Amino acid sequence: MVYGRPPFASITKLIPKVTAILNPRHEIAYPPTTSTGEVVPEVVIDVMRGCLQRDPSKRLTIPQLLSHAMLQW
Repeated sequence: MVYGRPPFASITKLIPKVTAILNPRHEIAYPPTTSTGEVVPEVVIDVMRGCLQRDPSKRLTIPQLLSHAMLQW
């Protein structure tokens, strides 16, 4: 929603997309601006990083999300 496309949208073939999703060395990009030039606040990028952790034990929990600075604005 922030960037107007889902993660891994640039990978169009199914097998390479699944491989990238599962590959912990495949870096997920979090550009500082959207395609329209809007600045993405660092707190928003922090939430995206926390939610897109491949290791489920490292993902933000619901209580962590609810207390995150992004929701404290």
